[in-house]
Amino acid sequence: MMKFKRIIIVSMFLMLMIPGVSLAASFLEEEAGISAYTHVAAVDLDLAATAYKNIEIKTATYIIGSVSLADYNETYDVHVYLDTTGGMIAYY
Repeated sequence: MMKFKRIIIVSMFLMLMIPGVSLAASFLEEEAGISAYTHVAAVDLDLAATAYKNIEIKTATYIIGSVSLADYNETYDVHVYLDTTGGMIAYY
């Protein structure tokens, strides 16, 4: 368990070094546990919003909400942060 915890801490530190993740960093520090980061090409937040089950926050530059997983109940919904620069973070 301790090794896993170190991996998460190192991963979050490395994510903070990626340009465009500074906004994500503030909510990650307070809300996220297990998380995964990727960078995607051009982002249309209005189109992306259709994939969300629930939207918690939507601004002109980012969206945060939950996405359901096929064949899993609501308990396993994943929170997803997505911004217009292509930064995407899925977290529990």
